[in-house]
Amino acid sequence: MRIVAMALAERTRPPSEDDGARFAALAALATDLAGQFALEPLLERILRHTMQLLDCDSGSICTVDELAGTYRKEVDLGVGCLSGQTFPLDEGVTGEVVRARRPVIFDEYAEVRGGHIAGADRASLHGVIGVPIRWGGSVIGSCVVFSRDPGRRFTEADVTLVELFATHAAIA
Repeated sequence: MRIVAMALAERTRPPSEDDGARFAALAALATDLAGQFALEPLLERILRHTMQLLDCDSGSICTVDELAGTYRKEVDLGVGCLSGQTFPLDEGVTGEVVRARRPVIFDEYAEVRGGHIAGADRASLHGVIGVPIRWGGSVIGSCVVFSRDPGRRFTEADVTLVELFATHAAIA
């Protein structure tokens, strides 16, 4: 697991051809936030936009109850992660995010302590990025994206992007 610290150089990179797609996805997200008020559909849209920008097809958004020591899968897309169920904070990517209190990256899903994705889904997952969803200084959730590409390594730029979406999830 890599705990990610933001690098100033990463934030000041020159524009790339992906910037147009990122802008379009962020604009679509702003439209979604303005028009949707039910939590689950809104979180699903936020997660879909995040996955699209990272060129991934699976992920989840969880809510965290630190006092109870649990997290709840609110939205899962592309993997059988038991959406709607509650898990202890000592397992899974969300547990790692809460313990680190910052973004985490795994080069392989197999490195995740107590990951609960089973079977063929588990075997097909490789790189994983998890970012805290914060509100008022507390971690209230996590946004997690999984890659099925064995060569995919998430970067600091990916962290910055997912953090933008995590902010929108906190507002939701």
